[in-house]
Order: sequence, then C-alpha cells, then structure tokens
Amino acid sequence: MKKRISTVILYFCLVIMASEKIDAVPSSDAVPVIFSIVKAEQPDSLGYNIVSGLASLIYNGIVDGKIKLWDSQKKQLQLMPATLLAIEKSGNTQFTAVENIFVYELWETKKSQLKVKTLGFEFAKKTNGKVEINYGYVEYNDALNLIKTSYVETNADGYCFVPYEWVLKMKKYNYNMIQFGQEIVKTKDESERIKKLAFERNIYSPDLEELIVDKRVSYFITENHRLKDDKTLDNGNLLLSSLAEYLNNNMSIYYHLAEIPFTDSLLNNPTKHIRVGKVEITETWDKNGDYISFQPDSIIIFVNDSPLKSVAKEEFNSWDMVVNFKGIEDFLKEKQFFYVINKINNQAIEKAKSYKYQQALFNADWKQINKYVKESE
Repeated sequence: MKKRISTVILYFCLVIMASEKIDAVPSSDAVPVIFSIVKAEQPDSLGYNIVSGLASLIYNGIVDGKIKLWDSQKKQLQLMPATLLAIEKSGNTQFTAVENIFVYELWETKKSQLKVKTLGFEFAKKTNGKVEINYGYVEYNDALNLIKTSYVETNADGYCFVPYEWVLKMKKYNYNMIQFGQEIVKTKDESERIKKLAFERNIYSPDLEELIVDKRVSYFITENHRLKDDKTLDNGNLLLSSLAEYLNNNMSIYYHLAEIPFTDSLLNNPTKHIRVGKVEITETWDKNGDYISFQPDSIIIFVNDSPLKSVAKEEFNSWDMVVNFKGIEDFLKEKQFFYVINKINNQAIEKAKSYKYQQALFNADWKQINKYVKESE
C-alpha cells in the first residue's frame, strides 16, 4: 500500500505539530489527501452504494470514449477501452465490481472555511488488504459532466433525484483516510480524528443546489372482481374500463401506443374490442411533515397482458376522458383504489411485501423504509 501511495505527487508540505500528530488542517496551505471508499462498508440506510454506482457510471463513460482512463495519477499512459477490457478478461473480474475507490483531493482552510477540490479517482479490486488489480485513474474534471448530470441509483431508503455531484461533495458515504499530507494514516481512530477536525472545526458549504427529497414509486392496478362492494377494487376496475372505452373510441391513439402502423388494412379490418386488464403507474411522492403528495408521471397500459408504450402525464392529461367525474391525474392523486407497489426508486418490491412497503411510506422515517418492513415481518 505504501509503495502505491508513494507515487502520489505531493504539491505542498503539511504543517504538523512537534509531536508529529495531525491536529488540524493547516490554514492557507492546500493539503493533498487520499482516502478509500470501501463497497462493503456502505450502510443500506444511505439508500445507495456510491462505490457500485460511481464505478458503473465511470465505466460506461470510459467505454463510450467520454472519459479518459490513465495508468496512475501521474498520467504517463492512457489506457484505451480495449486495454480495460483486456485487464478485466485477464483478471477474470469486472471494473464495475470494484471493492475500493481511492479518492485524491486537496483540502484547504482559509478563515475557518474549508475548501475541498477533488482531483480524481483510482479504481481497484482489493482483498485481504492487498491490491490485486488496479484498473487505473480518472481525473475528476474529465468525468465532471457525467457526475453533474447523472443521478445515483437508490433503494427504497434513498431519494430519487440525488446527483452524484451532491453525494461526492457532501461526502455522504463512509470513507477511511489513507494519507494526509505526507503522513500515512494507520488507524481508523486517526482517520476519524482527522475528518472531525477538518469538517467540524471549520465551515464546509460547497455550492450545491438543494437536494430534492422525493421518492419515485411505481405500482400496478389490476382488474379484480373477486370481492363485491369493495370500493377500492371497484374504483380500480373503473379506471381500467374507462381506459378501455377511451381507446376503443380512439383507435388511432391505441395504434400509436401499440406501435401498429395505421394502414388501409386496419381500416378494413379494425382491431377487435380492446380490453385493459392492468396499468402500471409511476409517480413522484413528496413528504412534507406527515403529509404526502403524489404526482403521476406516466402510465403503461396493458392490453391482453401486453404493455403499450408509456404515456407521459402531458399526453394522458390531454385525453378527453374522465374517471368518476375526474381527470386521470386527479383520480390517481386521490388514491381511492387498490394498488400493489412494485418498485420504489430503483428497488424492486416483492408482491408479497407490497402492502408493508406501502405502510412504511405512510408511517416510517423515509430513510428507514427497509428497516420498517424488516422489523414488521
């Protein structure tokens, strides 16, 4: 590990105490630091694993030719996508399955203001304390466009619009200091002390937009006539029959959604009666205190168990149809129907646990959705 770190170019000297212990980030000097983000040390409650997510994002950028991969921080040799694929093949492993990301930064304090500049990332497969495969180094600025415009894939505990830039700058992940200035950080206690002195004794406020704390929720409404006088089932069935009636009266819309060319043969031999047996709704849910608001984003209509093209809210809001004297959007917002949640953010939800997740969304801390469900089993 020391041999690998010794290759890092140190731009400034660290000001340390006579005892040779690190007691603060020196003011006015930018201190080069290296820390490691370990995949296995990221808690589920974060809602994401930054190691898995960032590795996939960077990998796709490298393969697409949008990001340059270098042999090390010295950038003496650029590794082309074909070389990366060869490294994966020879090691019988994958870049996207890395266990560690090493982050290179400069930390600087000025008048109690902590400034952090990220220089780049090194990706490695590490087991038993040894680096087995070093895939290479990527400059932060080279990947900045993807980092700014891409969202982290989150589970049910996370939020649906979390930019990679926000996670990286806010350091919302577990990490261990490896090197601070010229000092090798040998223990976790020392690592935690450095982080505490840097971020708690100084003001750290990166220029970022406020995080949107919404969740993306998808659910099915399926035709169900098993129970009589069940208002929630009746309302769901009403939505499906209303959609079927609308499509039967507007065949051009059905052909468009089914991606069927509208030809003379269809005019002479029109499609038989359309039956809608299920829909999948995707919404953005926002929680303010105990109140949850719902914003329908899209609908996928299933005809004979086959999905049609997704319909965005702008399109279905333009349809001249009502459900129980309401437009589709208003009907969906009221939630007076039976539905089965199948996905929260990027996490698939088992049908058997759908109701528990629904209860968690309404009753639990939104950062503890999975914990709430697990404890209720």
